[in-house]
Amino acid sequence: MNGLTNILRGQGNSRQTATSAPQNTASASLNAATALQSAAPAPHTQTPTQQTTYSNGGQSSNTAPQESRRNTHGQIAWRTNQLCLGGGVAIFHLATERVVVCRHGREGYWFLPKGRRDPNEDSRVGAEREGFEESGYRNRVLPIPIPHSQPRPHNVSGPQSPDVTEPILTELLPFRRDLSYLLSWFVAETLPDEAEEWANNTMWERATEGNPTPYVSPPSFPAGMTLLQRIAQDRAVAANENDLNEVPLRHDGTGVDSDEAQYESYLLKIDEALEVLRGTSMEYVVRFGWECIGNRHRREQGGGGAASVMQQ
Repeated sequence: MNGLTNILRGQGNSRQTATSAPQNTASASLNAATALQSAAPAPHTQTPTQQTTYSNGGQSSNTAPQESRRNTHGQIAWRTNQLCLGGGVAIFHLATERVVVCRHGREGYWFLPKGRRDPNEDSRVGAEREGFEESGYRNRVLPIPIPHSQPRPHNVSGPQSPDVTEPILTELLPFRRDLSYLLSWFVAETLPDEAEEWANNTMWERATEGNPTPYVSPPSFPAGMTLLQRIAQDRAVAANENDLNEVPLRHDGTGVDSDEAQYESYLLKIDEALEVLRGTSMEYVVRFGWECIGNRHRREQGGGGAASVMQQ
């Protein structure tokens, strides 16, 4: 813990240096969302050469990929070998109000786990898998009330849940000059004990000589379960508050290459995570994601004030 404390105080070799304490409030999150939306270009107006700053794991570039092409309607289009799809996750542990943040052990920058999805892999599943591989925490996307533009299903009548598993943010990043990277960010949570046990058992059942530790997509968040009911699952296996901090299981050796072997992961309090991610799109993902979780919780409890999930 002392090592983490020193890192958070700036004694680590971090390329992302916080200059002041973040405002961890609902209004700050709404302001961030409004600023992001107002800064976004109108549909089909951005050209391949428009100067935009892209942030990716502590690195940024002002040069957009040049290989996209405008079609006859003035829309930007990519061939399939010019656009790579990926996903990332902000993995929250609801019971202790913490979020998983990774740190590159050699280069010192902080980031949320993310990566390219595999061929034929669902985008949500790919984001969950990358979150597990890069952080060691199994996770599942959490349904939350976020604004989106997807249409209402035409064959479904009656009221629908406002909670969805859509991306909370999507970025277009340069990967190399002839390849663009479309990255979708999701809000996720750590798994309860029974889901962890199921995933482990299923992994061993599916293991082969060529793939001894296959990735297993965890069960989805149960329909009808409230956030307080989910928190109660973690509290039931913890003898006290100190034990509760150890409930999320972290797996070692989940990285798939030598670079990912350098990744460290920590469960940080929300304000600590905002501090180390300051100035990146990942700060927005954590800030707005946590606000949406709070909105769901307050709705489930019949409204009320802005008390934290843990205080209910």
